Formats: sequence, C-alpha cells, structure tokens
Amino acid sequence: MTLGRYIVTADTTIPAGTSSSPASGPATTGTSTTSSATPGAGTTVATQAASAGTFLLSWTVTLATAAAAGDAGNFGLYAGSVLLATSVNPGTIGTYPQQAVTTYLGAGATVTVQNIAAGSAGAVYSAVLSVTPLTAGDVKGSVAWDGAGSPAGWTGGGFAVKFLQGTPLWLDPAGDLFAAIGAGNLRAWIDGTDGVSHGHWGCLGNL
Repeated sequence: MTLGRYIVTADTTIPAGTSSSPASGPATTGTSTTSSATPGAGTTVATQAASAGTFLLSWTVTLATAAAAGDAGNFGLYAGSVLLATSVNPGTIGTYPQQAVTTYLGAGATVTVQNIAAGSAGAVYSAVLSVTPLTAGDVKGSVAWDGAGSPAGWTGGGFAVKFLQGTPLWLDPAGDLFAAIGAGNLRAWIDGTDGVSHGHWGCLGNL
C-alpha cells in the first residue's frame, strides 16, 4: 500500500450499499429430528442456518417414552458452539415451550437445539426451533454489502457517505476508497497552497 495526500475537488456522494442479509420477516422453522432412546451428550434434535443479523429464536422441547431427573433442564439452545440458553423443563414426559431468545448472529451461523448431557435410559428427545429475522444486515462488520457504495475491500454500508469539496484525505491510489470517490474528483495535495483554504474547508484553513 502506498499512501498519498489528496484533495476532493467536488462534493462526492458514495451511495449506500445493499445488505446481503434478509430483511425482517416471517419465521423459518428449522429441521427437527427425534433422537434415539438414551441419546449421547450433544445430540442435535433441531437445526436452522441463518445469515448475519438479529434474530428471535423460538423453541419448544419434548421428552418422550421415558424420562428421569437427569433429563430436567437438559436441552441447550446453541449458536454454533455457544450455549445461548438452557431449557426449563422437569424430568418427566411432556412438551415444554421455552422462553424465546433474541440474539445477534454472525454470517453463516447455525442454530441448534441439543441435549447437553446424555439422556436418561430410554428417554427420547425432540425439539421445534423457529428463527425469525428482526433486522436486516450487520452492524458488526461481518456481512457483505453490494452496490455502488460497496466496492470490494471498502464498505459504504447501509448509508450514503458524502465527501465535501476541499476535504483532505490520505488515500492509496490503487485502493477501493480512491476508486469509489473517483480519480476525476481528486487531485494531489499541493504543499504551501492546500494548507490555506479551499472549498467547504476554507474557514478551517488557517486554524
């Protein structure tokens, strides 16, 4: 990377990008399975992939066939390997809705419901998982943006960025921000001249 000092020669607006994440919308119900009797620790009984964004995770767990004290609170809601919540359920046969969880998920996340420890002898575990997008996009930088405001390597994000005439910038002429502003809207900094006044920045020139 070679940095040079430049002056913006005309007000230049770089449009907002377009989020590659889904907008808020209806829930997606994950794939549910029923474990075999006496499942081992970490057996997945529901799963759903998600894009980056904030989601409401709704889940219900079921114990069938047999249950014992060791099955109480033995379901876990996971994002990848991170435990988000532990089920609240007794060690008896039945279906138990759980409190929904609102969480941010990074790109390519997989949400699962698993039994945390091994199930009791004869116990059969199952779950239903629904993933509802609440907000589009990513405020943590891990989602791609497409569009005029988002050349590769430099992200305009979900809002337009405006550079005023006379703005001094350090830029790599081979870089993406230089390309986004455009060579026709930039000129090289002139020592002894550009420290005085230019464009919208003129009132600051002698500070």
